[in-house]
Amino acid sequence: MMFEKITDISLNEIAQLLKALSDTTRLKIMKYLHEGEHCVTEIVHSVGSSQANISKHLQLLVTAGLLTSRKEGTTVYYQISDPVVNHLCGSICSGYKNLTEKKYQKILS
Repeated sequence: MMFEKITDISLNEIAQLLKALSDTTRLKIMKYLHEGEHCVTEIVHSVGSSQANISKHLQLLVTAGLLTSRKEGTTVYYQISDPVVNHLCGSICSGYKNLTEKKYQKILS
């Protein structure tokens, strides 16, 4: 979809999607889940926060459509919902890297 053809409604939905990613803890979760599916306990251990806090963030990411979950017994597993989400996060990180490099080149010049 080309940027100039996106409707205002779509722009609002995109803003909500980006808002879901605009938290350090949620970005850490996305980074960890980039490796593959993990249960809540593993995510808590990797991210280093309380289970209640991680669960809140996971639910927000599921609601935004960025993650899916499945239950196996009493354990809930989370994974990135679609390969395009990995691509989106990769593009954001790559863009950040490029912007940062340009910023520091200007400072050093």
